Amino acid sequence: MTAEIHVDQVDGVPLLWIDAPPPFTMFLVFRVGQADERLQTAGITHLVEHLAFPHDHADGVANNGSTDLTSTRFFAWGDAGEAAAFLHQVSRTLRHLPLDRLDQQRDIIATEESRWVVTPGGELLVARYGARAHGLPGFRQLGLRAVQGAQVKDWAARYFTADNAVVCMTGPPPASVGLELRSGPRRPAPLADPIPGSYPRWIPRPQPFVAISVVAGHDAAFGAASRMLERRLFHRLRTQKGLSYAVQSDTKIIDATTLHRMFVADCLEDAAPAVTDEVIAIAYELADAGPTADEMTEDLNRLERQLDSEIHAAVGWMLYGAECYLNGIDVEEFDVYVQRRRNLTRAEIRDAWAEALKTLILCVPPWVVVHDPRFTTTQWPPPVSGRTFRPPGIARFRGGTRAIVSDEGVSLVGQDGSHATIHFAAARALIRSGPTRRWIIGDDGSEISLDGTAYGSGDELIIAVEQAVPRQRWITFD
Repeated sequence: MTAEIHVDQVDGVPLLWIDAPPPFTMFLVFRVGQADERLQTAGITHLVEHLAFPHDHADGVANNGSTDLTSTRFFAWGDAGEAAAFLHQVSRTLRHLPLDRLDQQRDIIATEESRWVVTPGGELLVARYGARAHGLPGFRQLGLRAVQGAQVKDWAARYFTADNAVVCMTGPPPASVGLELRSGPRRPAPLADPIPGSYPRWIPRPQPFVAISVVAGHDAAFGAASRMLERRLFHRLRTQKGLSYAVQSDTKIIDATTLHRMFVADCLEDAAPAVTDEVIAIAYELADAGPTADEMTEDLNRLERQLDSEIHAAVGWMLYGAECYLNGIDVEEFDVYVQRRRNLTRAEIRDAWAEALKTLILCVPPWVVVHDPRFTTTQWPPPVSGRTFRPPGIARFRGGTRAIVSDEGVSLVGQDGSHATIHFAAARALIRSGPTRRWIIGDDGSEISLDGTAYGSGDELIIAVEQAVPRQRWITFD
């Protein structure tokens, strides 16, 4: 195996390939994903992926497809000729989507999503980007039932084109390789657009994990700092303290200048406060003192071993290069990156991580309170003043949650004074489920659920909310 990325083209589509041992693997990558959608159309990229996937593909080659934050992939592995034939069939189907299978694929995706749970990555992306673009992985695919065949067809014509694609493979291109994609302009990822807020900040979420995320540029020093932080977290939390079983990280391309990096430590409920304190301490230790000499050596040795022998690292780097190309980011070979890492100093890695920490978001379970004075937390806006709706009957005299609606927004206020408010101007979506249930999602990802049957004159409450949220932001479930 070599880490050299060879550059070619096939039918107008850039082709990247590395010389690697079997099985032969071939990818067709498009620059479109969840970040290109809206809540009202969320799931449309996934629908195109399913419709384009050949349901009668030939036996003898394994294959799959996936939709991510800013990219969609089709891939096959096994015999080179059969892999090429599979992706050729995908490209042909993208030009003529079988819309007669649309409802069938909706049901399949809905079944797949029935196991959906919000992930740490989804929570952190919502906290940073809200209920739009790069924050959409934190929500269900709410547009899955709403989008129509014409919208799906137009989406495929807009994004699944030769100019918006890259082919990758783990060997020289077979003679039979060919694609039939339509032409169309390159479409870089939407620019990062974080919701207003100060950093560092912490957010409570109802899962037993502690997670942090930062954003930074496409920089070797930031990459080195991230790898070293992950190893420090694992060593301290598992090996030394026994507080976590696993520490995981994930990197997403946001746009041409921005990477999102996340680190997650699992934990038992009663260990969450201690894990939170350790994660904060470790993150700031690296920013204050930088890596040790031993960490510098270990990191470089690991990279060089990957360069020499690890096929998964080489394939991963090639795919990362494909996404860089699609987003207008300079593509470099793995050995060039390793050489840049060799030239980095401890101070450069320290400073890169210190700069990234200025964007830190910390996610903790709801029973953990972060008292560190460096951290702020987001507060709900104060309740609006307007018409108040209370529970009906005897429940009215037992307190309970009341709803308040004004021209400005809607609030829920508990008997204990707790409250939640979303201003209508910031409402990204109004989910309509049946005659009485409504769910409002704010621009920052906040959510308010209303059930008209829980309030006296609840039908008037529902009408008032619907009159305030523009119809184009409605999503209706039968």
